[in-house]
Amino acid sequence: MAGTLRVRKNMPCIEGLIISAGFSGRMKQFKPLLNIDGVPFLLGIILKLSRVCRKIRVITGYRVDEIERAVEQWFSQPPDKSWLETAGVPEISWADISQKISLTLNPDYPKGMFTSLQTGLRQVRHCDWTLYHFVDQPQIPPEFYLSFTGRLNSNANWIQPRYRGRGGHPLLLHRSVFGEIIRSESDTTLHTLSQLPVFRKAFWDCPFAEVLQNFNTPTDVVNMGEAE
Repeated sequence: MAGTLRVRKNMPCIEGLIISAGFSGRMKQFKPLLNIDGVPFLLGIILKLSRVCRKIRVITGYRVDEIERAVEQWFSQPPDKSWLETAGVPEISWADISQKISLTLNPDYPKGMFTSLQTGLRQVRHCDWTLYHFVDQPQIPPEFYLSFTGRLNSNANWIQPRYRGRGGHPLLLHRSVFGEIIRSESDTTLHTLSQLPVFRKAFWDCPFAEVLQNFNTPTDVVNMGEAE
């Protein structure tokens, strides 16, 4: 494993899509660059997705310059070993991860998160699936991703984790629904759109309560008890 980043054999092509464009208004701090267990939110998600995704696309908007500088800084020097260990990726090649990453600006980010999803899906050229991830869910454990991406099946084009009967995030979306999402009005919500018959949903009843949690306010950070 050392020196070469491997994707699970026979894994369909998955592109990670991290939504990191919003204002972080309720948090009062810029969420992508906040730390949890000493690792910036955005970096931790990138590292965990690197184990299951061929490409990782970060959708930017608000304070885009800060994100660009941070990503460049992270990958222009040897990694802090604690970053890799916390993300569950202690043996993989840092250079291989950096080559997977691209940043895409959503100029319409003030119109809402759905426009960032549309922006990202327009850039997915060759992959069968995209793993649609919010930047405010950095606490999901590494083992979740290997289990979740193992649930792909040809009978569904929307795969969603569920904990104790409640649907959570991230989502796996098949390219057969990309067009429907991209063509929709920017003020649409994905939840509303997903009620259309074209969406064939499958749910994974998982043991990870973290799929229901996100960091939206300073209180969320305090309650989680792990963020810095």
